[in-house]
Amino acid sequence: MDLIEQVKSKMIEYNGKDIKRISHALKVHSFARYIAECEGIEPSLMQTIEIAALLHDIGIHAAEEKHGSSDGKYQEIEGPAVAHELMSHLEISDAEKARVEYLISRHHTYDNIENEALDYLILVEADFAVNIDEDSVSDDAVRNALGHVIRTETATNLIKQLYC
Repeated sequence: MDLIEQVKSKMIEYNGKDIKRISHALKVHSFARYIAECEGIEPSLMQTIEIAALLHDIGIHAAEEKHGSSDGKYQEIEGPAVAHELMSHLEISDAEKARVEYLISRHHTYDNIENEALDYLILVEADFAVNIDEDSVSDDAVRNALGHVIRTETATNLIKQLYC
């Protein structure tokens, strides 16, 4: 089993019967991979994007337990430690683990997005694209996100095609 499938298995096992969280992670992973491929991302960065996409919301259960909420800020607080534990049993470099943990710790933070690296941007775009549908995001919020949060040509076109 390749590394991405191992991460996927760990994420599914961790979430147990929480189909909603598993489904969300798989959809974000699919969109992230699509955006990254269309944007011509290097294979080494693709792996980081895929791992982060699969694990981006891994802190939800801990957030609900510790803070009584699945709010994004609590996911960002709790997620890196859970991801660290899940990745500790896999052959991932320390530098890549640290990058994945960083991405998880900021995936709901949109300020200063123009100064963030492409792996961060793609994760945010993929999560936002899925959340538009799952959270019934308003048309105004979608239009506002285009150009502010959504910055790659691929994600822009995708969101316009699906939601505008």
